[in-house]
Amino acid sequence: MKPDDRPPRVDPARAMPLRLGAILLAYVIYRSFYPAGPVTALFVGFGTLLIGYMVVTRLVTRPSERSDLLQTGQAILGIGLIAVGLLRAGGII
Repeated sequence: MKPDDRPPRVDPARAMPLRLGAILLAYVIYRSFYPAGPVTALFVGFGTLLIGYMVVTRLVTRPSERSDLLQTGQAILGIGLIAVGLLRAGGII
């Protein structure tokens, strides 16, 4: 068995509940940042959603079926959006 032929860490049947959990977490974070402004809340909430989807995709797909470049880009974009949202919340931007 090659390293890329490993089964996923989590059963793919659990992908939908995990994605719904990521959406719920992003919504809770969005609502908690809403008093700082709607744009700030959108940045932080959408960044959290991207990170959550990236984690779920990594857990429920085989290593040979994953696009590492896509996941890396998704993580960088999510972290960037969260950082910009936090900077906006702090009044720096």
